[in-house]
Amino acid sequence: MYVSKHFTMSVMSISDVGGDHFNIVDFGEFKSSLFGKSLECIKELNAKLPDFKFRDGDILLASYPKTGCAWTYEILTMLLAGRAVKPDHGKMDSMLEANLPADIDRQPSPRVLNSHLPHHRVPVDIRNKKVKVVFVLRNPKDAAVSYFNMMVGMKHYNYSGNFQNWLPLYMNGPLAFIPYTDYLQEWEQVYRDQLYDMIIVYFEDMKKNTMHEVKRLADFLGVSYADELLEEISGKCQFKEMQNRYDKDMMGKYKDEVNYGFLRKGEVGDWKRWFTVAMSEEYDAHLQQHLAGSMFQFKYAL
Repeated sequence: MYVSKHFTMSVMSISDVGGDHFNIVDFGEFKSSLFGKSLECIKELNAKLPDFKFRDGDILLASYPKTGCAWTYEILTMLLAGRAVKPDHGKMDSMLEANLPADIDRQPSPRVLNSHLPHHRVPVDIRNKKVKVVFVLRNPKDAAVSYFNMMVGMKHYNYSGNFQNWLPLYMNGPLAFIPYTDYLQEWEQVYRDQLYDMIIVYFEDMKKNTMHEVKRLADFLGVSYADELLEEISGKCQFKEMQNRYDKDMMGKYKDEVNYGFLRKGEVGDWKRWFTVAMSEEYDAHLQQHLAGSMFQFKYAL
């Protein structure tokens, strides 16, 4: 794992197939979201990222954008706290690529850190500490729909395109993060190599049986619990409960003219309203090409 500290930086205007543009930060070797921050702030964050120091007992929540990070983050923080209350820190306050190391370092242990970074960009100090990794994934079609709506709804992307014109960029780049298939390949190899104490959690399984997945996570973390606590956390972390909390926290970051919330629908199978038959078949072929033989098995409906 290596991240160069020496890079040039510029705002890159990307055009989709239909000619609609959006803004991301271009560092040459990788692309980044602005996260609603200034260019200089993003540059400083990425320059200092390689020096981030993990602690024994940290939990790293690794996930691709819009695959269940916010949901899982709240579950993990509640399990560690032993109570079903909103965490003191939101997931954006603990995101490695969106905060200065010094700011994250102020958080008390045990910390739930989170990131959308591919493994090769995770700070190397993770190898030196006893860190548990929670890897969350979601079926690629629902993840794509959610990612597209986020880009249309958030001010800092400045994007107003349509899904059909945007999808080729999701499959092949460039977006603010590497393509989902590349991301999955990299983290699957990490799991197969047993580099960390790591658990895999599917968004769809959490939707189908939240209580079961909360218990799996509690066991993985090694925390003691009563069934009543798991039930309280499962209820507190249902979609409508979290949607209200996040809309308040994200106030001012959405476009006024777009009816958007960071937690949009939280459904399994919403992709069927967005993909045409031809688009779905093209994406299936793309997944087969890049993920043939993968251990990951996705559920596209419940």
